[in-house]
Amino acid sequence: MGGRLKGNLGAMSEFNLIDEPWIPCTTHDGGHIEYGLFDTLVKSNQIREIFDESPLVVVSVLRLLLAVLYRAHSGIQLFEDWKSLYADGSFDTHAVKNYLIKWKERFFLLDAHHPFYQMARLKTKSESKVTRLVSAVLGSNAKDAFVRVGGDENEAWTPARTALWLVTCQAYASGFGKSAEAQIGGKIVTRPHYADAMGLGGVNVWIQGRNLFETLMMNLSPNKEDQSRPPWEMDDGHQFMDVVTEQGIKKVPSFGVVDQLTWQSRLVRLLGEAGKISKMYFTQGRAADKSRYDPMKIYRTSKKAYESPMVLKKNESIWRHVPEIFATQKGGCRPVCFEVSSWALANNLVQSTTRLDVHILRVELGKVKTSKGLDWRHEKISLPVLLFGNQDILDRLDVSIQNAEHVGEELRKRVARVVKLSSKSNAEMSGSVYPGKTKIAKIVKNIDPRADFWMRLEKHFSGLVDGLVSEWDPESHAWVPPQRQTAADIWQKSVMKEARMAFEHSTRVLGRSLDTMNTGLHESNQLDEL
Repeated sequence: MGGRLKGNLGAMSEFNLIDEPWIPCTTHDGGHIEYGLFDTLVKSNQIREIFDESPLVVVSVLRLLLAVLYRAHSGIQLFEDWKSLYADGSFDTHAVKNYLIKWKERFFLLDAHHPFYQMARLKTKSESKVTRLVSAVLGSNAKDAFVRVGGDENEAWTPARTALWLVTCQAYASGFGKSAEAQIGGKIVTRPHYADAMGLGGVNVWIQGRNLFETLMMNLSPNKEDQSRPPWEMDDGHQFMDVVTEQGIKKVPSFGVVDQLTWQSRLVRLLGEAGKISKMYFTQGRAADKSRYDPMKIYRTSKKAYESPMVLKKNESIWRHVPEIFATQKGGCRPVCFEVSSWALANNLVQSTTRLDVHILRVELGKVKTSKGLDWRHEKISLPVLLFGNQDILDRLDVSIQNAEHVGEELRKRVARVVKLSSKSNAEMSGSVYPGKTKIAKIVKNIDPRADFWMRLEKHFSGLVDGLVSEWDPESHAWVPPQRQTAADIWQKSVMKEARMAFEHSTRVLGRSLDTMNTGLHESNQLDEL
């Protein structure tokens, strides 16, 4: 770890998030090391990535780091400022150091007056286990998380681990149920029911660069309009918490990007003893403002003309939604990282052939909040940067994927017809009763070929994207001559090949009667006519 920052630190000597190691990092040689905030930022070009078993932890730490950078590099108001910093290849150590020294007293985890991401004067009727920081996010799934890391829900935590999950809980706590009544400075304060944190809803998107510096830069957008402040810059970091009045719950809307990145969804006060933390006070803080653009989310205009976070189908792979995710002309708002990368390409800071890793984190509430907590799915997809801002390529990609969607639906229908014939043939041969519609539907559902079809087709997607990108001439902003355009045809042949394979694999379990085989062969051959 680098040398500790010097400054007026006050009388407290507890764990400070600026100096003490708590952020899990991966180095370029594959090693693992923990850094404090200062070293993570100034050594970001030497760090491969933030790494944790849970992507919720990773993105929560990234949000915190971005908030610090927005404030430390407050001069990044125009893209020209961004370009200058990007060209340096590292963050301004002097600027980061001065900023963190100025606010260092607000980064102590167990400070008596300004504990980080907490409320100093908070008390509730009973204490909660510190492990609730995990269960507030994952629900009953938290038990699995404790098992995987070799702990249990009754253990005491180190300050480093506590800091990591405190940041994560503030970003991703799920709202459900009655919250604890609070005492703040000895005054009873009624709290509203638990509400969702800012990170919930829709998908969270970020771009990963070759190192942590590039990752942070690709997700850091110049914003001269944003004057919002993080909680550590306010004497009362929870001055905007939800308040219960006679007229109802009074909520304070978002003030801007930094406010959103450091949203305080819960009131917390950690209770430490002998270098460990096992208990805390815990209750509702501030409900998410869903009317403002979170910089890591995709917003789309609905049929009712209002914008909301885009939600993807739970069981469908990200690559099938790339045209929708990257769309530039569908209304709403794209994540900051897409606009930054498109601008970097337009200004020749990255080459059109450069591939960037895009992380998509879907975070949804379980069907039964009280038991399941959050359901999440994290995927990473590598794409050419030219795709990010080129609607012409996205439109052609969309047509190719929609054609495959059509084949997938036809595939299911044809398998259903074979199931019906097979069931009829088997009933006649055995003298049994022909199964009813319900049983037929169950058989069709059990052997639905579409999952196999999409899994087989995924390996061809990268070739389709690269082919379409190569058929676009960036200099003339037009497609190459038709005779040189082959990507869509190659893709379609792959679609049909994988559809036949999925069909044969799906119907193989139905038996080999002559009628079944003839019908199966007929339906398989007809796939070529789609």
